[in-house]
Amino acid sequence: MIPCLQPKRRRSRRRFLQLGVEPLEERSLLATIMVTSLIDNLTAGGGVTLREAIQAANTNQSVDGSAAGEVAPAVDTIVFQPGLTGSVNLLLGQLVITETVIIQGLGAGSTTINAQHNSRVFDITSDATAVTFDGLTLTGGTTPIGENGGAMRADSGQLTVRNSTISGNTASSGTRGGGIWSGGTVTVTNSTVSGNSILVLSGRGGGVFASDVIVVNSTRFPATRQEDPRPLAGDFPAWRRPQLLTVPSPATHRPTAAACTPILAL
Repeated sequence: MIPCLQPKRRRSRRRFLQLGVEPLEERSLLATIMVTSLIDNLTAGGGVTLREAIQAANTNQSVDGSAAGEVAPAVDTIVFQPGLTGSVNLLLGQLVITETVIIQGLGAGSTTINAQHNSRVFDITSDATAVTFDGLTLTGGTTPIGENGGAMRADSGQLTVRNSTISGNTASSGTRGGGIWSGGTVTVTNSTVSGNSILVLSGRGGGVFASDVIVVNSTRFPATRQEDPRPLAGDFPAWRRPQLLTVPSPATHRPTAAACTPILAL
């Protein structure tokens, strides 16, 4: 008999697909907090005020029905409801910012924040590493005796002013920055800084006084000392009063010991 040959079985090779887990790109959530009332209060009801929106950004919690801010490094943006034009007249003192934030107005001619010469407009702490103001007019700021920055005081970090007007603010006796004082870098773009003042002769920086100042496509008019009508030596002097830079393209100036001589910037 012829033996029956059994076909050889082929061993199947199992292929194993090795799965890997790749970390997802970290993305920061962005919170948009809308101001719906021009009143200055922290009272529930009646819409979200600017003060409540800033508190929501600072605390990362909803305030009076607002959106909650996001934890850093997320950057919160405070906006004004379309059509909500006019002036926020501060009644409860300066607005304090403790987290990185963007405050977006409806335009310098449409959104005004007026401290009514009862306080500074904004006080920005060192925890807020980058703050941007866009499309706003800041006016009526006045500092307590011995404090810098009539409209804004920023302890450090990056302060940016875009498409805005800083006007009619005053720093007190012997201080600096009738408009803005910053221990960090100030960038002013497409903006006007005018009509800010310091009370006495010993003051410095009628418009902006900062460690570094960058000025792009912006207009300034001489600031004054209230006890001396002559213009201050430069409306954008930086720390130790270096030369003003007002240019159509970005520029920066970091002061040196040689930059101490006051230079009149026309």
